[in-house]
Amino acid sequence: MLKDFHPGYQYGTDFVQLGYQSGNEGVVKLMATNVPEQYKTDAAGTALSALPLVAGIKNLGAFKLVASISAGYPGAKEWVQYGNGAMPDAFSIVGGSTGVQVSQLLPYYPKQMEGMLVAVKGAAEYEMLVEAKYPVDKPELIGQGRVRMGPQLVAHLLMIGLIVLGNLSMLASRSRGGAR
Repeated sequence: MLKDFHPGYQYGTDFVQLGYQSGNEGVVKLMATNVPEQYKTDAAGTALSALPLVAGIKNLGAFKLVASISAGYPGAKEWVQYGNGAMPDAFSIVGGSTGVQVSQLLPYYPKQMEGMLVAVKGAAEYEMLVEAKYPVDKPELIGQGRVRMGPQLVAHLLMIGLIVLGNLSMLASRSRGGAR
C-alpha cells in the first residue's frame, strides 16, 4: 500500500514491516531495551541485520516516533507505559484507537502522547486533511474512513432507536401494572 503513495520508497531502506509478536506488553518492554532480541527477523523472515533501515539498532531510542494503531491490548496505552516509561523522552508516541479506548488514552495526551487518531471519525478527519495537503494520483486508495462513517451513523441511530423503544416498552408495561 505504501508503494501506491510513494513509488520511490524501497523496502528495507525506507520502511520495514516487523510483524506481530505475541506477548502483549512483554514485547514492548523487551523492545525498549533490546529490539534485536525481540525481533530477529522481519515479517517475511529476513534478518534485521540485512535491512539497512534497522540494521544495528539496539533499542527503541533509535526511533524518533512510535505509532501504535490498535483496537485492543496491547495498544497505545502500553506503548506509553512500558515503551516510553522505560526510555522517557527518547521518542515520540502517537496512537490510533477505537472510540471506546479513548478514555484510557486521554490521561497521556499531550505530555506522553503527542497525537491521537480517535475512531472512524478521526480517521475520516485525518483523510480529509491529508488529501487537502497531499493530492493523491489514485483517489480510490483513500477515503475508507469517510466511507465507514455512513454505516457507523446507521448503527448509532439503530442503537438510539432500540434504547428509546426499550424505554417506551418499559413505561407501557408499568402503566399496565406490570413488574417494576
